[in-house]
Amino acid sequence: MEGQLLHYEAEEILSASNRQSVIQRVFNDRSIKTLQCLGKAIIEKAPEAYVILISEQEKQLQFVLARGEDIDRNMNEVAKQVMPLIEGKGGGKPNFVQGGGKRLMDGQSFAGRIHNLL
Repeated sequence: MEGQLLHYEAEEILSASNRQSVIQRVFNDRSIKTLQCLGKAIIEKAPEAYVILISEQEKQLQFVLARGEDIDRNMNEVAKQVMPLIEGKGGGKPNFVQGGGKRLMDGQSFAGRIHNLL
């Protein structure tokens, strides 16, 4: 049931994004698993988009960076550039990366720094 809700939420996010090339959202206290599922649901329906999902927690930030299949960019390289900003760790595949670190900045600022690299 949670998976169905996340697919519905992905549809809402896509609709609100007006098919922008970078879709980003910052949440409070969402699990990394939820970010992963939501990110996968979004890029399935938006092969031409980048996705930045951030979860702000009390002392840490967690993130998912993804790209649709129509984009040829290694998201691991993007993650490596921004992880030092939060003293973070992470990894994944060229099209889908997750990670986390200390909350040394707010989620919107972190998302903005990632967006600027794309």
